[in-house]
Amino acid sequence: VSESVSVGAESNIDETIPASSTNKEVAFVMDASQMKTLMITADKACTIKTNDGTTPDDTITLTAGASLMWSATSGLANPFSADVTALFITCTDETLLRIRAGYDPTV
Repeated sequence: VSESVSVGAESNIDETIPASSTNKEVAFVMDASQMKTLMITADKACTIKTNDGTTPDDTITLTAGASLMWSATSGLANPFSADVTALFITCTDETLLRIRAGYDPTV
């Protein structure tokens, strides 16, 4: 399956999250209404919370080697229900987290 989505800008993260991290804050800002594509991968299992580690707007759980892939034309709900001001990552093992978010900067 392939899909082509035009975006005007990207926000990318390649970050190693230390082992035994609980709600490790990672700087990431995204206007949910402007986001057009999102891919999140992690080489180890982790949980990603948006905006607050205790009462997040969204929680994404990834198993080792899994990916979350979303686009505005996929027919699936946007994984971010609210604008994102930060991410909070919890993992047992050291984890390489990769995020690719494409968005429309003109909205």
